[in-house]
Amino acid sequence: MFDWHRFLDLARQLESNSLDEAVLRTAINRAYYAAYHRASRYVRDALLVGPTTGLTHDLVWRVLARSSDDRHRNIAERGFALKAERTRSDYQAWYRADLADATRKAIDVSEAVICSIDAL
Repeated sequence: MFDWHRFLDLARQLESNSLDEAVLRTAINRAYYAAYHRASRYVRDALLVGPTTGLTHDLVWRVLARSSDDRHRNIAERGFALKAERTRSDYQAWYRADLADATRKAIDVSEAVICSIDAL
């Protein structure tokens, strides 16, 4: 089975070795997917959704956001923010922020989401 955490390792590697816009945008994407896949596995393993429920990006973050557990809601808030950054990096032709800074923040947020889930 593929270890989705390797995407976070790849994001770090990409971010540290380039100032190329395409590479940095890809690093943001990989950081997001590392966090998303960890969250989706948690949502499934913790039985926060039914075993046959199809998981989508929005559903994973919404399930956590609607939880009575403050830790879940905090994870969801960061997950939604990371998803928005990933969407900007994947679809906006003109990136209106400092891309190197946005990449570093995306990696940090992804790591925080994963660590928060692992601590549950």
